[in-house]
Amino acid sequence: MIQKIKSKMGIVIGSTVGAWLGNVLWRWIDYRQHEGLYQLASAPWYAGLLPFTVMMGGLLLIEIALYLFLRYRVKKSGKGE
Repeated sequence: MIQKIKSKMGIVIGSTVGAWLGNVLWRWIDYRQHEGLYQLASAPWYAGLLPFTVMMGGLLLIEIALYLFLRYRVKKSGKGE
């Protein structure tokens, strides 16, 4: 049971990283297509990524902590059920 949850946690962690990369890529492409619009703002184009990065980093830390805890539980029990 724990082994199944642990394997699904790998998918969740990968999805979180993929969502972050997708957002970064989308913002970079949008910046490249509409540079003039971003020049009107006083902040650089990547300033909007900072709060999103902090949020995703916190979520990723929680997911990794849960994954490591589950891995510890599987090792401690001695079985991968």
